[in-house]
Amino acid sequence: MIPIDERIEALGGSRFVREYQPVWEAELRDSGFRLGNGRLPVFMTVDETPRSAERLAHTHLPYLTGALHKALARSMADPVSRIRIMESLQNAQVVRLLDVGRLPRGDDLMGRYDTFLQRHGDQLVPRVIEANFNNVEGSLFQHLAIRGVRALADELGLPPLPASPTPLEQLWHWMLSRYRAYRTAPAAPTIGITWDQGNIVKDIELPAAADWFRRWGNPMGINVVTGDVHELERGSHGWALSGRPIDLLWKNTGPLYPAGLDQLPFAELPRTDPEELVVLSDIVGRLLGSKWLLGVLWNPAAQGLFSPRELAAIHMLVPWTAELRDGPSHRPDGSVLPDMLSWVSQNRNDLVLKPSIGSHGDGVVVGPATTQADWDAAVNNAAPRGSIVMAYVAPEEMELPIADPGDDWHMSWVTELVDCNFYMYGNRVGPPLRRAASGPILNVAKDTTDGRPGGGLLISLPEGTG
Repeated sequence: MIPIDERIEALGGSRFVREYQPVWEAELRDSGFRLGNGRLPVFMTVDETPRSAERLAHTHLPYLTGALHKALARSMADPVSRIRIMESLQNAQVVRLLDVGRLPRGDDLMGRYDTFLQRHGDQLVPRVIEANFNNVEGSLFQHLAIRGVRALADELGLPPLPASPTPLEQLWHWMLSRYRAYRTAPAAPTIGITWDQGNIVKDIELPAAADWFRRWGNPMGINVVTGDVHELERGSHGWALSGRPIDLLWKNTGPLYPAGLDQLPFAELPRTDPEELVVLSDIVGRLLGSKWLLGVLWNPAAQGLFSPRELAAIHMLVPWTAELRDGPSHRPDGSVLPDMLSWVSQNRNDLVLKPSIGSHGDGVVVGPATTQADWDAAVNNAAPRGSIVMAYVAPEEMELPIADPGDDWHMSWVTELVDCNFYMYGNRVGPPLRRAASGPILNVAKDTTDGRPGGGLLISLPEGTG
């Protein structure tokens, strides 16, 4: 078990943690409940801006506001509330994924993940998968999706490649084609790479990333601009870096984001080699749509590319996904679907509609939670815009303590919908992040229809934090 002082230090020396975490641990030990890795799951509510919520989600450290400290302290003073908090924490504890150290590649990753599923798969399904390549499942499924993409070039209708292309050149070519198709851009994108002044990554990781972009991006027509963050300016026609307009921004955090953000948080690049930096990062998802890539895993033409255990993992954890298109497609069982839009309209209660590229839950329409008229309107509007349909998976319900900021942070017990995702902590697989929401869209930045905050986080600390 990690010493309590180290955990307090990792949590920023919070007075709340100093006073109550030892009490929680002692009570849980006395009740016979085993703490995973000596860590205690921590409830997390978000009372800041959606942007701050997103940043907190990617930080993966518990964050408790001063107001929530008071609410929890008040509730812990009541014996009944304290027992219920203990029970809720116990229900939220989820087994920890194997400690893989540095992220493995290919079959090694699949082997470790397969072992994990054999041991703990019954605790994970049915559930909602996070279609985001920051998490460990996304890293695994991205390996598989890229394999499928390369084999489906003819079906995707890609233009001719250069003579003797490398696999990475094929990938760039495909990404560029998808980028142009979705954004009807007449030319290749210009990628801006920034650093925070005085940050060590300016001298180490960023030059390597810029060199990688130039080496692989230029043959495909992708342009690169580098500069200090202070050289990033927003004009009437979008963002510019070092005086040159950019279409996409590579921030210190690693992923690409569409230029035009109001706030640009910064953090260190992941310490991986340049190729891994690109292939295992959000670049594919941001240029093409990470959700669209999940559809490649279910494409009947790609099924022969995956081993039996890879197919088992896909079918177990990835809801059926397909690109929304006007014309023929395929059903979840692989059979031919003559008219996809008509079928999607008729099966509203079994489907979810999502943009291929996007975040914060924007544009997501949950079929069972909408009317037929609104569903048909959303489908018709999304069809030409690069969207996907996904099989609906009902989230799990869990009773959680919710602090109401409008009522002096009074804490009450509310039944929320929750999901579960395993994320990468640096280059290590850590405990899960669980999102909770009172509405059908589980996103920390999504408000409910009645104006209440729609998202909160319940996470476990990674071993060795701090």
